Amino acid sequence: MYANNFRHGFAVYHTRQMKTRIASFGLVLVLAACGGGQTRDDKPSAPPTPEQVVSAAKTVLEQYEQGYEVLSVAALQPLYLEDLDLVVVVQGQPYKAWTSVEGYLTGFFSRFDAVRLDLADISVVALGDDAAQVTATVTRELRGGSTSVKEIGILSLTLSRVGERWLIRTEHFSYGLR
Repeated sequence: MYANNFRHGFAVYHTRQMKTRIASFGLVLVLAACGGGQTRDDKPSAPPTPEQVVSAAKTVLEQYEQGYEVLSVAALQPLYLEDLDLVVVVQGQPYKAWTSVEGYLTGFFSRFDAVRLDLADISVVALGDDAAQVTATVTRELRGGSTSVKEIGILSLTLSRVGERWLIRTEHFSYGLR
């Protein structure tokens, strides 16, 4: 009788051990088929932004800065896409299409004698072959009469290539609470 119990116990133990091995082997197969999950090194990385895109974006930023500093809508107009896709948001207020943006700029410039922009932390990221995202920290000094205001905020532009030119499709500027 002792021998039968031993044999029976061994059979139960052996069966459980086999089931565990089969389950473990199945898990290994599933993980292998799934790739075992991505690691940091496996994540796809975006190709670097081409230098010609960075250069074109910085040229747009320089002209943008100059247009503001000379208080000229006419100097800024060639930088913007002049269709219904243009959207400019300033401190939460949207302006859609060139005629609305032109009205905003005209009103803005009429309130000040001088505007000075300092752009820092400029980042340019290609969004395919014909678009780029530009962000920069902006220190904007506004003077009108005896009043002077200094605002520090973030400028974000989406540029689209139209022919050989890079134009502003969207613009967003906001500054923190004072």
